[in-house]
Amino acid sequence: MKRQRGQDIIEFAILVPLFFLILIAMCAFGMFFSDYITFNNVARSVAREAVVREPGDSWDNVRNRNFNEYKTVGNLYNLTSVNNITIQQTTVDGSPSVTVTVQAPIKTQGAFFSNLAWAGLLQGSDLKTMKATYTMYDENQQK
Repeated sequence: MKRQRGQDIIEFAILVPLFFLILIAMCAFGMFFSDYITFNNVARSVAREAVVREPGDSWDNVRNRNFNEYKTVGNLYNLTSVNNITIQQTTVDGSPSVTVTVQAPIKTQGAFFSNLAWAGLLQGSDLKTMKATYTMYDENQQK
């Protein structure tokens, strides 16, 4: 019994850092998944506005309006310029469509997890940029 006197402290010293590591990983995954859903919704919203735009309204106006509206969304990622949103005329199964791609780089300031990018841990990783693509039938280009 005398040999096991420090066992509780050793178990505590081993398990508490693992517990906090798992807790931080769960928070990071939740923030990443939240951004994934957010930027998919941004792409859908931009695509919807692009396909129902008024005649004579350009895609640049649609991009600018949506960039100004959504530039601050996101926990780990954010839109840094209007060029993060691209709108292209495409054809899907013979129907005119619009494809919107939203690319948001990881925040380099203000987010705890952005320190991974500064430390070089994300070099060459796909996690440095969140990308969402959405395609929708273009109601302005009816046959």
